[in-house]
Amino acid sequence: MRAGRQGRTTPPVGSIGYTGPYCETYTPLMEINRTGPPKTHDRVTWRVPLSAPPSMRWRQSFLGASDSTMMATPAGVRFEELALTFRSSDDDVPTWIQYIDKWIAHANRHETDVHDREQRNAEATTERRNADRQAASDANERFKNL
Repeated sequence: MRAGRQGRTTPPVGSIGYTGPYCETYTPLMEINRTGPPKTHDRVTWRVPLSAPPSMRWRQSFLGASDSTMMATPAGVRFEELALTFRSSDDDVPTWIQYIDKWIAHANRHETDVHDREQRNAEATTERRNADRQAASDANERFKNL
């Protein structure tokens, strides 16, 4: 790691997560899942554990899911580092969980689609750069005796 602007550390060029001006962004794809049942301490606020911390893009995709009911909407969910929380009466918790599972699946599908697209773009960029390098090398070889 090295110190970046304002004293923040940034990973070295070429490592996972580096977002410098001359490097494609690579982020590991991690599916997020619900890892247990909802729990409450007051029978109003419910907490659902997650398998990993959701990224900002994953959260935005979760919140953008269109499937909902009058009571259970993605906007009613709050994010913690490794959990989701929502407010509900006991009777409505099963409905919330049903929809939360759908919204999690939606966000995971979206992340996979974006990741695949980014990977294809990175591969195409690498192929173009390799072709440009080869063309330059071929030109150098062609004119080496001039």
